[in-house]
Amino acid sequence: MREALPILLAVSLVMLVFPPDATAREYHVDANAKADGDGSVERPFTSIQPAADLMAPGDLCLVRKGVYREIVRPKNSGTADRPLIFRAFPGEKVVLSGCTEVTGWTHEEGSIYSTAVPMRMENENQVFAGGTMLLEARWPNAGTPVPKGLLEFETATMDEGTTRTKIVDDALPEVDLAGAHVWASTYKRWYCWTGAVRGRTPGAIEIEDNSDAKGNHICKPGGDYYLFGARSLLDVPGEWFFDSKSKRLLVCSKSPGTPPKDVEFKVRKNVFDLRGRTHVVIDGLEFFGASLATDDASAHLTLDGVRARYVDHSNRATQQYGSQSDTGMAFRGRGHVIRNCEIAYSSGNCVVLFGSDCLIVNNYIHDGNYMGTYAAPLSFGRGARANVVTHNTITRSGRTTINTSGFYRSLLQYNDVSFAGYLSYDLGLTYANGVEGGNSEVRYNRLHDNVAEHVNMGLYFDHGCKNLLFHHNVVWGAKDFGMINNQYGNYLLYYNNTVSDAKWSDRSTWGAAQAKDLYGCRLVNNVGTSKMTTDGEGVRTSHNTWEFDRLRYKRFPEPGAEPIDSGRVIPTITDGYAGTAPDRGAYEVGTKPWRAGHDFENPPETIDTSFRRPPARNRIINAAFYNGELAPWKPFGKHVRTIRDSRSQWITDAKSMMGGPSAELGVGPCGLRQTVEGLEPGATYELMAMFRVPEGGAARLRVESCGGPSRTSEAITSGAPHWKRATLRFVLGPHATSAEVILEKTSEEDEIIYVDDPGLQLVESSK
Repeated sequence: MREALPILLAVSLVMLVFPPDATAREYHVDANAKADGDGSVERPFTSIQPAADLMAPGDLCLVRKGVYREIVRPKNSGTADRPLIFRAFPGEKVVLSGCTEVTGWTHEEGSIYSTAVPMRMENENQVFAGGTMLLEARWPNAGTPVPKGLLEFETATMDEGTTRTKIVDDALPEVDLAGAHVWASTYKRWYCWTGAVRGRTPGAIEIEDNSDAKGNHICKPGGDYYLFGARSLLDVPGEWFFDSKSKRLLVCSKSPGTPPKDVEFKVRKNVFDLRGRTHVVIDGLEFFGASLATDDASAHLTLDGVRARYVDHSNRATQQYGSQSDTGMAFRGRGHVIRNCEIAYSSGNCVVLFGSDCLIVNNYIHDGNYMGTYAAPLSFGRGARANVVTHNTITRSGRTTINTSGFYRSLLQYNDVSFAGYLSYDLGLTYANGVEGGNSEVRYNRLHDNVAEHVNMGLYFDHGCKNLLFHHNVVWGAKDFGMINNQYGNYLLYYNNTVSDAKWSDRSTWGAAQAKDLYGCRLVNNVGTSKMTTDGEGVRTSHNTWEFDRLRYKRFPEPGAEPIDSGRVIPTITDGYAGTAPDRGAYEVGTKPWRAGHDFENPPETIDTSFRRPPARNRIINAAFYNGELAPWKPFGKHVRTIRDSRSQWITDAKSMMGGPSAELGVGPCGLRQTVEGLEPGATYELMAMFRVPEGGAARLRVESCGGPSRTSEAITSGAPHWKRATLRFVLGPHATSAEVILEKTSEEDEIIYVDDPGLQLVESSK
């Protein structure tokens, strides 16, 4: 049995094609028309906004070739069966640009020319020539042309004597660094940051320190850096500098003696404003140097065949781990569809999902996070839920390729994910910590070629991740760890994955502040070319093949090899196997190999969005109080609420297990209850929760309405500021299919008790 996402069961992509409504109006736009008209074929508008002002549900705006320098804000929304449609004329290139053109050049010196321009976007200023981004004046020079040079460039090295506020380097140029900033990738290099240059002495510069408070990324000898933003650094063709005092843009021309050609600079962040709008289709248009705006009220927006380049830019990274997290093509609201698009080049995210029930399918998403923060070409933002990311090619990033911070009740499937780690260390092709997955799935993905120089991983979910299912993924080209989750973690299920090349195919040995723990985790039917190591309590492993070196193309076992027909049957995971038993690993011999990545010529016709339901999954809904919410938990008593302890995962006395939400119980007896449906009659289950109980308090687990007598666990009566686990095993009645689980404080006093990460897992089937 499979559980489907609420609105996207076996989505037919044919249903997502929106032909024009025969009863609706058709407006025409042509930037090359001699005069602005009325929107008819004979007298088209010369810009898109006049059509957007008039369009009603079902109307079509057909746009001829040209460059449109405007922000389009539809006056109305469409409806489910009659959306507003903005469509490029077939076969014609329609560009919505966030830029304005530059003219009136004056020769300054050598190959440098200047012109007066009103550049007002400060750290988001961006300059282009001939459709390619120019780099802000820097030292050392990048050495590689853009776009490749956005991620692959030359840096300088910090020498001995460097401190967190001073960079020592005998190679520093003896030039005026007024207004300069520094970009730094240094020490542990989990992320990169920028800071102002405060002053200089021979062979050294004083800098603003924007590293983290714990000093994990402070400037130290051996760190990489470059300088940018000073007039004196403008010295090679393809660089620019803006003099904010004289309001002049300076560009170093690529042709000596000739002013730069086709230069533009950014003047707007967005070319579509769809805040509060619903049921709008953008079909075949191109975005250049800009993105689109959405908000929580936006719904059912569709981008089809859009090519979006240089979707966001900022030369600042100063908020530590959250820097540039809201950049890129950000989708808030619900029900959006992004398909058949190319989305590329961003200092932070290319695409970020903050909303719900979105479908991201058959896209080419690449070259993101060229500032090296925790952004990514594709990010699941905090608070996102019920999203499907499928059949995409996602590649080339300064840090991780996919950030999964908001990976809740979602699917990440059939994607080709590659080339992470150009600018930082200690990362995976996927990454996040504290993920409260809600039984999200990562399945049928190819993850390969992490290029980070140090601590290099494939499928990586860090401390505090829970309620996640990983199956039928193939990982290669991650030199240290193919699959890794740090501890603690619970209800992490790894089935039928294949790992090549890594030093460890699978590893889970390292914890943060909480005790190392892998309660309810499973590792079954996996294949790896190297060893597996894990030391947490609670994980069960079986039917895995490690240190297996007979994989063809890094993916397929040779015919007759050990993994063939030697796997364990796992309902809904190994269904449809071809031999006498399931194969171990990600491919089943005798069946058609699955395909990952985008294919614009042959897009998938249908998308399976149903969840798999292996017996070992956590049966509780909203087990970790996602986003601070209680539902479907029902509180009882005088004081029950969720809280968020934002302190670090390294703090032992935090009021939640990993710095996220937990439930607070206080003011006498109180608690939470939830009825869990779909259980197996006669089966044995184990209920679990983590409690933080002060001396003299008391908390326990209870099970009611289970087809038999009520059951209670032993009470937890102390332990704070540390956490203790309560467990309760029970047998469901022979005719029961549900049970009510209860997390309760039983002490009469007003002391506060915290509860986090409950779970209900099948122990033994009755079948």
